[in-house]
This record gives sequence, structure tokens and C-alpha cells, in this order.
Amino acid sequence: MLKWTQKDVNIGSKPKGNLYDMQVSYNQEDNSITQTIQLLFNHKLAVLQLMNVMDINLILLISPR
Repeated sequence: MLKWTQKDVNIGSKPKGNLYDMQVSYNQEDNSITQTIQLLFNHKLAVLQLMNVMDINLILLISPR
């Protein structure tokens, strides 16, 4: 869609403002996707860290001293 708008702007059938609006919208969506992926990674990492802490606590409780 962005390429079509770029072509329309180049031939003069659409104003540059439309292209700028689409680029901003695309970049905002791209940033949102990137932030969501990073947030998912951070949450997965937090879960793994919590699992390790629980495993250490279980090992300390079960292991004889």
C-alpha cells in the first residue's frame, strides 16, 4: 500500500501529505510490534527466572543437610 501511494505521489495524483501520514502510521505500527515482542521476551525471561528461583528453593527444601 505504501509503495502504491509513493507511486501516486510521484506521478502527482496524491499529495505528499498522504505519503507522510502513511509512513508515520507504518512506523508507529512497526514500533508497537517491536515493543510487544520485547515485552513478551521480558515476560518470558521473568517467568524463567522465577522458575529457577522456585527450583532452587525446592532443591534446598528437599536436599538433606
